[in-house]
Amino acid sequence: MNAVITQPITYPIYSLSWCNRPDKRFLLAVSSLMEDHPVNKIQLLKLSLGENPGEVVQFKPLTDFDHLYPPSKIMWSPPTIATTLHGGADLMATSGDALRLWDLSNPHRAIVKSHLSLSKLSDFSAPLTSFDWCQADPTMIGTSSIDTTCTMWDIVTSQPKLQLITNESEVCDISFPVSDPHLFATAGGEGTLSMFDLRTPRVATILYNDPERRPLVRVEWNKMDPGIVATFALHSSRLSIFNMAMPSKPIMELVGYHTDHLNSFAWAPHSAGHLCTVGQDKQIAVWDLSSGQRVIDSPCRVCKTNQHQQNANQVVWPTSRWRGGKGEDGMANLITVGLERQVMMLMI
Repeated sequence: MNAVITQPITYPIYSLSWCNRPDKRFLLAVSSLMEDHPVNKIQLLKLSLGENPGEVVQFKPLTDFDHLYPPSKIMWSPPTIATTLHGGADLMATSGDALRLWDLSNPHRAIVKSHLSLSKLSDFSAPLTSFDWCQADPTMIGTSSIDTTCTMWDIVTSQPKLQLITNESEVCDISFPVSDPHLFATAGGEGTLSMFDLRTPRVATILYNDPERRPLVRVEWNKMDPGIVATFALHSSRLSIFNMAMPSKPIMELVGYHTDHLNSFAWAPHSAGHLCTVGQDKQIAVWDLSSGQRVIDSPCRVCKTNQHQQNANQVVWPTSRWRGGKGEDGMANLITVGLERQVMMLMI
């Protein structure tokens, strides 16, 4: 697994997201993490291709725009929104002090379309730790907050559909499965992985309790198998994978390769049996889960970022594929990694 292209960024990177619109699928958003600055940045990069099909040349910076406080997450609208909401394919959401929707129909000019905050309904709105855009119902975004709650927003009416307490401590992350608009999972600061059904929202299914009660900082459903979800704990190098039919114990654990804690992971969009992890040890690892082993300690492909002297902080696995791969169909997947001040593209 070799680096295809790198792009330096002038500020510390926190979040990445690829545009899902078919005619703009080579548009990447990169957000900053400048805690000492009240105003942060989101930059848009366009991936330019060479004369030969699939030949990667470079990233071309298009524009950047200000964002109040560091965005805890950025995300382009899901591909399903085009048939649901007119103009929705050009929307991007960000979370921080509030949930904002940006109109990027002109990628050189960002316009705030909606500012969604419970402070309009009460005297206080807690900061948002993360959010997820429901693919099965792209008019709904779920946010997680430090105040133990999750809120479901209707982006058409700009009104909350539901707010509920989901965890004992801060809710660190939230995730919807690809195909079900009713289910979502949360990762809690008290170390609990929980699942909820919006049809019976007051009932929680506890999938896992971390034995050391460490915060679970990320959760993400498998993009191909709606019964599988993964998470990892703060300062942990172990990724745990769960089957909804057999909760309480992980069906698989990826452990033993990373020598420092994990920072991010991403499921493959085209395969239920592959995911990528990145960590504080400057390691990028792609894992093959097809063996079904309970514990896997060796990834199938690895890349080290030591030569860049930068930790791997974020990873996204875009749905778009590229010509020039070595597979039977001649196509390759590109994994996008956010280093401390550099975007790296990796071909597999």
